[in-house]
Amino acid sequence: MKERLQKHRTCLLLAVYAAAVLCMAYSFAVTRTQCSDYVSIDGDFQSYNVFRRILAGQLPYRDFANYIGMAPVVCNLPFLALHNSFTASLFVTNFTACVLFCAAVLLLIYLTTASLPLACLVSALLPKFVHSQILLRLLGARYGTVLTELFEGLYTPGNSMRVARSFLPFLLTAAAGLCLRLLRQRGRKADILPYLSRPRFMTAAGFVLGLFVVWSNDYGLACPAALAVLMIVCQIAVNRAPIRQFLAGLVGFAAAAAVGVLVSAALCTGGHPGAWFAATGQTAAYQFFYFNGSEGKAIVPYIFTTPRLLAVTAAYLAVLVFYLVRLVRGKAQNRDVGLVFILLSLAAGTYAYVCGGSGYHCPEPIEGYGLVMCLGFLCAGLRRIPHAPTAATAALVLLAGYYGRAAITLRPEPEGFYSEALQGYTTYEKALVGAAEATDGEPVFSLYATGLELAKGQFQPTGYDYIIHALGADARQRYCRQFLDGDYTYVQVPSLSVNVWLANQNWDLYRYILNGYEPYYDTEYSHILKKTDAPAPQAKVTVQAVRRDDGAWELRCQSSRTDCFVADVQITYDTAFADFGSALLALGRRAVTADTTCCAQPSPYYGLALPAAGTQNIPVLMQNGTGTAVLRGAYGKGVALQLHSAVYQQAVRPLAG
Repeated sequence: MKERLQKHRTCLLLAVYAAAVLCMAYSFAVTRTQCSDYVSIDGDFQSYNVFRRILAGQLPYRDFANYIGMAPVVCNLPFLALHNSFTASLFVTNFTACVLFCAAVLLLIYLTTASLPLACLVSALLPKFVHSQILLRLLGARYGTVLTELFEGLYTPGNSMRVARSFLPFLLTAAAGLCLRLLRQRGRKADILPYLSRPRFMTAAGFVLGLFVVWSNDYGLACPAALAVLMIVCQIAVNRAPIRQFLAGLVGFAAAAAVGVLVSAALCTGGHPGAWFAATGQTAAYQFFYFNGSEGKAIVPYIFTTPRLLAVTAAYLAVLVFYLVRLVRGKAQNRDVGLVFILLSLAAGTYAYVCGGSGYHCPEPIEGYGLVMCLGFLCAGLRRIPHAPTAATAALVLLAGYYGRAAITLRPEPEGFYSEALQGYTTYEKALVGAAEATDGEPVFSLYATGLELAKGQFQPTGYDYIIHALGADARQRYCRQFLDGDYTYVQVPSLSVNVWLANQNWDLYRYILNGYEPYYDTEYSHILKKTDAPAPQAKVTVQAVRRDDGAWELRCQSSRTDCFVADVQITYDTAFADFGSALLALGRRAVTADTTCCAQPSPYYGLALPAAGTQNIPVLMQNGTGTAVLRGAYGKGVALQLHSAVYQQAVRPLAG
């Protein structure tokens, strides 16, 4: 009788918690859609472009690039299928982001406190607490802003739905916990540790985690890696199963994971798994140098000279050592193992970027959830206070009532005009009305496909809705070839300062745009360029390549033409590590950085990054008859650069700025 009563109380508690979270998420989502404006290079259209293409019958990876992975699709598309519009996408993605964040916080607090009422209260309160800007008042602008932005990047969609991507370890941990609970109810042993050395379980776990690799391009791979590490640690510290048995389990884990990946890749591509493997491989090959997040430094020195990353790493290592000691002493419970798996997955997902060379620019999951875990440790002490769970339950009921009343009375005033293209209100009249009229129904080649594509009822023709997703040598060649073959009358480029970086880093395309198009129409966030018959600038340029040292070359360009233009120079080169120590510090990563630009105005976005070897075109800004570019081997000073040739190709108009 007592067990049944406790079960009813738990169900009632979860029902109240769900009502509170859903009302809060609804309020956030409705507020976001009172104005459907967007940042053209941000994540709102990055998500909706994928949804729109799938709902139009296109297949991810085969017909278009799905850069982030399938997580946003799984979490949002079923709801969007009921009403397909950009404004509906804004509502759905903001709603699900808040719900997923609350679910992750609920699990973390429960794993650290073993108190469901406390976990529910903290989870339902945290997003609203951050949203109310109280942190800014308590901690001041410096620290309050950092923490507010950190959590806002998790309970809102952010740049690239990080909350959905990083939710995978929480989803897997919760599923494992439910399975163990069912085993316990059936009278079977529900201790997770012995299973981690049993070949049958390891094989089954490998297949399940393999199925989820397509979840995202970071945490999809991080979770199998984390579980493999956890199994090895538990084998050494606790289980000590026969070595042959354990090795057989590891082999089964790897083989089953490979089968799982193949199955899931086939499912999400409509029977074309090779498309997923090709896209993922090319993205991995280019992403690490394309964004040049470590600024040319070798990976290991970059880690030790980035204080924020170093502090987070030290904190995570301390927590992992604490739980490792609990494992060795035999005090670890299932929730401890689940927490370690989550921590390892978050760390692996973060370090995949860091060790790849993209830098430490996605701290929200590892830092945000790390702070939530610390909050859980503090809350664990509250369990000892008499009637604390009862008080938490009462507070949750009051909170649910407050959120419910706020959701019912919420009547946000729309901003701007109603756009049929977005099916919502917006202030972007030039981008959605003026640009469509100015281009006379002609297709527009957009480097960032956003509202104009909706207004014109078209898709970005290459399948790469954002140019930064066309990664890999083959993908980039296809992108440029389709642009040239299409002979488009209009091109749309961002008007933000990041356009300078885009022009430098994507010089293989911009050299055609700058010579073949002229300014035509400006929107709130972009420039519409129109094809021109005006002749391209003509100039004779000599290129002299001078070796500075083993890792650097300087290109010195001279011309009799004294006005400002850009010399398009084709270079052929390769790189090699000077010694084993250099390769170790760089973790085997090599690339080339070029200190040069195509912009006539000073800009913080200077230079570009190139693959480790090959033939590439780079811009050299010419002023008063001279121009220079410096090529360096990266990452670190131990990469030797061999320049085989540097040949002038053509004169190009400079980017205005």
